[in-house]
Parts: sequence; C-alpha cells; structure tokens
Amino acid sequence: MNNRHIFSIYLLVIAVMSACNVAQEKNKESFTSGKLRLGVDESYSLMMDSQVFTYTSLNKYAEIEISHKPEADVISDLLNDSIQSAVIGRELNAEELAFFKSKNRSPESMIIAHDGVALVLHPEVMDTTITLEQLQDIIQGKDSLWSQIYPGSQRGKIQVVFDNQKSCNARTLREKFGVETFPSWCFSQRSNEEVIEYVSQNKNAMGVISLSWISDVEDPTCRKYRSMIRPLGIIDPQMWSNLNWPAGLSRPMSSTRVILFAGMCFTFVPAKEARLAQALPTTSSEKRGS
Repeated sequence: MNNRHIFSIYLLVIAVMSACNVAQEKNKESFTSGKLRLGVDESYSLMMDSQVFTYTSLNKYAEIEISHKPEADVISDLLNDSIQSAVIGRELNAEELAFFKSKNRSPESMIIAHDGVALVLHPEVMDTTITLEQLQDIIQGKDSLWSQIYPGSQRGKIQVVFDNQKSCNARTLREKFGVETFPSWCFSQRSNEEVIEYVSQNKNAMGVISLSWISDVEDPTCRKYRSMIRPLGIIDPQMWSNLNWPAGLSRPMSSTRVILFAGMCFTFVPAKEARLAQALPTTSSEKRGS
C-alpha cells in the first residue's frame, strides 16, 4: 500500500469517526466544521491538496484555507498567528518553542510521514548514481564541472537548481553539508514544479526537489513529472538499502498545530507515520558519463 493510500484511509477513518460523534452545523466551530488556516511547505503541496480535498468532501461544513509557501515562510506565519496549523519538513526548534512559551502557548507536533531530498537530471542524461561525497563536493563549492564527477562528461558546468532558498530542500542540504551559503552554480526557482521544468530543458542541470513529487507511481501528476526527468540515485557507503535513505537527506514530515479552541485542529491530522515509496534507482557502481 503506497503512501497516498495510507494518508487517504487514515483521513477517512478520522472524518467518519468525527462525523459520527459530533453534529455538524453550518457556521459553527467544532471538530468537523468551521474554518482552519493551514500552512503547507510547498514541497508537500501535491500530497496535502488531496488530503484537504478528501477531508472537506467528507465534512461539508469544514473549510480549510491552505497556503503553500517555502518552509521558512510557513514557520513565520505560524509564529505570527497567520495560520493555526502547519505541515513542514521538521519539528519546531528550541527558539521557536521558547517564543510560544513566552506567549503561554503550547504547540503540538507529530511526525506524519518521512520524506527526503531527491536529485533529478534531464531525461536524456544517462548517469544513474552519485555518491554522497561527490554531492558534498558540489554543494561545498569544490567541484563545479560534470567532468569532475563523471570523467569524460561533455555537459560542462554544473547547475544545481533548488525550488527556493528558504525551502526544506535547501535547508536539508545546508545542514547536511555544513554550508551557510551555496556556491555560485547553485540557484533557485520558485517551486518544485519549476525545478522539474527547468531540468527537463537543460542537460547540465541537477534539480533538488522533494521525493514526494515523483514517488507515487499511481498518481497521474507524479507520473507526468517523473516522465520529464531522470532520478539520480544517491549512494551513501555508510547506509543503503531499499528501505533507508542516506543519513541527513531523509527528514520527518511534521504536522504542528497551535490550538486556540477545540476545533478542526484536533481532527485534521493528515496521517499516521508513513514512509514515502522508494523512487530512485537501485544502487549500482556503474556511472556513465554523458
């Protein structure tokens, strides 16, 4: 059973149980009616849009106002009370928790899935894997040419393309490789979708996106994006199996809510813990220059 099915089944159970126990009334704030302001890291927009649709379809008086933004902006909105609940790629840090404590507020967080960074290339590029050390050398500014990674490659200068400098994808690589700023050959678009489109048109580009955008082979949108790129497997000699992601490139997907009253924040919890399906190629020592 894939991740999207797990999400949907859990939502169905929550919604039906809530509907059975709480009378739904229009314009009344309750567990299954009223309005919820939800902020979602743009990296998870495909996944969360379907969950919001399912929940509001089952609860006719529920209105979820969803905003898709980079992770840093979603957290800012949560701190500023612009939203009541957030879905982001990490839990709140000590400074953020201290801020809420100073306001006599107690945010609640739970891990609802595990996601990770995915690297993608132009579909005609035949390279299949990159090691974690090679990726580190690119991000830390040591290697800037594809021929340094794949001897004989004619693709020239490397272009590393992020969805947004404030996204969870960019943060994950900064934290993993200990960099505050990226080298000049790293730049950002405005969304995961734009990264995929850019990579599909530029053979020297390597896109950095959320795994959730290409992992669900049963979803038509994911299949469309997957057809536009070639996933690049990441080899970590210290840890690799079909169920594990290189250390530091996987991350928890966290749902955080700041409860002001007993309303929909309690019942709109997208899923219990699940792991995104493995989307990238199996490991291979063969790397072909192109």
